[in-house]
Amino acid sequence: MLHFFIGTNADNTNDMVKKRRCFKEQPREKGKKLTHEDIFKIRQDTRPREIIAKEYGICGRSVWEIKNKVTWKYLI
Repeated sequence: MLHFFIGTNADNTNDMVKKRRCFKEQPREKGKKLTHEDIFKIRQDTRPREIIAKEYGICGRSVWEIKNKVTWKYLI
């Protein structure tokens, strides 16, 4: 069974959200970035990543990457 579709990055993102592969119900303001304080709070938060993601308007995967220091590595 083939699950690839030809489309733009926007098409792919919309499909991902529709299939709940990314928990992004309220998109962040365009250009808004997480602060260092947000990163520290996310790392200490013990709630499920989907709940954290909704609060900050980011994907659950982004929460995982922040907590596992895949991104924002320079913040200890």
